[in-house]
Amino acid sequence: EEGQTATPNVTLSMSAPDFLAMANGQLNPVSAFMQGKIRVTGDMGLAMRLQSILT
Repeated sequence: EEGQTATPNVTLSMSAPDFLAMANGQLNPVSAFMQGKIRVTGDMGLAMRLQSILT
């Protein structure tokens, strides 16, 4: 089901160019997080599991 949830488990925030760089394999998600290019709100464990989707 599409749409927004009132209480997301995790929210990732990043710039569009950084998202595209990750999707193209040019930017490592962990490195991006450590450099402050990705902001995580919520369940950090779930965010780490999303790494396989982003690369």
